[in-house]
Amino acid sequence: MTFEEQMQLIALNQTNSVGIENVRHANTMADRRLQARIEAVRFAKETLVENNRTKSVTERDVSAEDITVLADALVNYMTA
Repeated sequence: MTFEEQMQLIALNQTNSVGIENVRHANTMADRRLQARIEAVRFAKETLVENNRTKSVTERDVSAEDITVLADALVNYMTA
């Protein structure tokens, strides 16, 4: 292999490495956003359940929609 061919191969490898790193970074950020959303849902559920403990049993009513609304508000707050 000539010197020029070796240099072309090195340049190609560097270009591929940068592309791979960009994809890895994008995937990592997507995973972090998903984990933050999951944690927001968990926190919202726990908060709503704890807030309803002070109510009588017949008044307790935590729906999935309640949890989703609070989780969305938390995610929006964190990303603002």
